[in-house]
Amino acid sequence: MTKVVGVSPEQVGIFWPVASKQIERANNISETGFSLDHLREKVEKGRNQLWLINNGQAAAITAIIEYPLHRAIKVTYLGGNDMDEWLADFVEVIEGFGRENDCKFIETNGRKGWERVCKPLGAKLEYIVLRKAL
Repeated sequence: MTKVVGVSPEQVGIFWPVASKQIERANNISETGFSLDHLREKVEKGRNQLWLINNGQAAAITAIIEYPLHRAIKVTYLGGNDMDEWLADFVEVIEGFGRENDCKFIETNGRKGWERVCKPLGAKLEYIVLRKAL
């Protein structure tokens, strides 16, 4: 049974040592523009949410995005082991959190391979981001 726990901003200091190992893996895949310290600060200030999956087997950071016409819960960082064991349960919890916060969509962006992983969960590719270093 998968256990997905939201970490309150006040408890980030307790859980960050475990969560940051998984978040760092996701953050190191491409240049995100954020250090681990930046990410921790955003969670501690309540601008983002930290999630622990199976006591640190995985961790995620989400953000509620305010668009002019709706809100969305966005998974901004997700890292961990044995994703096939817990991803569907994680998505279910985040969807519930999004509904509780009047979000119309759950979204993420990432490498093209995420399309294959997320499609069985009901997601569809809507756009991609291309980047060139200057």
